[in-house]
Amino acid sequence: MNYEILKKSGHSTLKKWKKDWFEELELKERDEKTIENYSFVINKFLQFTKENKETFKLYNLNSKIILQFLKWRERKSSSDSNSKTKLTKMSYWTKSNDIKVLKIFFKYIEDFNNSNFKFDIKWYNISLKKPKIEKPHLSNKEVDKILTFLDSITSSNNISIKHCYRSISFKLMLYSGLRASELCKLSFNNFSEVYVINDMDYTDLEIEGKGGTVFSNPIPFDKIKIEYEYLKEHNSKSKYLINTIKNTQTNRNTIYDWMNYIYTHTNQEHLSGVHIVRHTFANRLSDSGADLSEMQDLMRHSSPLTTRVYVKRNKKRMVSAISKL
Repeated sequence: MNYEILKKSGHSTLKKWKKDWFEELELKERDEKTIENYSFVINKFLQFTKENKETFKLYNLNSKIILQFLKWRERKSSSDSNSKTKLTKMSYWTKSNDIKVLKIFFKYIEDFNNSNFKFDIKWYNISLKKPKIEKPHLSNKEVDKILTFLDSITSSNNISIKHCYRSISFKLMLYSGLRASELCKLSFNNFSEVYVINDMDYTDLEIEGKGGTVFSNPIPFDKIKIEYEYLKEHNSKSKYLINTIKNTQTNRNTIYDWMNYIYTHTNQEHLSGVHIVRHTFANRLSDSGADLSEMQDLMRHSSPLTTRVYVKRNKKRMVSAISKL
């Protein structure tokens, strides 16, 4: 593409570049999760440029426009969550991912346009405030508030497939530490027959983790019984536990939006994202007295060092340990 064409091009040309890029990614056999992530971010950027197509031109793309896009993403996230209060903040990790994907995409355009055009994007000027290394988790009060809300939307008067999707997604992550990508792959076949231990009903959840390794986690069936049985009745022929409208596998970004919907509707907009629920699972295990090796098994980590990152320092636990000396 020569410079004169580039000067006149905007949203429509960007769509063509996206098509070319994704064809190359598939030829290079990039993994499905990577392509899904890239596609989501670029589609959001295309939506942003479409809304600004009268003024957006590829040749004047700069750092300011990237920052405007990130702000736009936050506004859209708040709108999608029906937030009537304040802006839903995107996490540092989400913003970093967006920037990483855009950087790779625009580098592709620079490498393959035939006019040697380079964008005036000073990526070093796009600084993000990095959170503390100790990652957050939900407090017991926050969890109780969410579970009360989920009980209300899955009551006999309000229950629906969409409410069940939101509710069972949160509960499966809370009680089994599922990653969003693992949740998306679940089918009814991943749940074992219900069995009883100490008068409590359990089901073993078969989870395909990273690298295709399969694990089995026990979870309390009563916690998900209403949602599971409703979906089993209304979605029994579906390939996946959670489907899109087109009956295909949902994606991590939809799970992300559902979690933010839950946080907004429990007046907890300070919370954000999906992985915080997995951190909560880890800390609840630790608070219940599980040792590091048990936590490592249940979280499906290959190394206990990874598990240790998830567990927040807790003065009560440290005092309890010292008291036994």
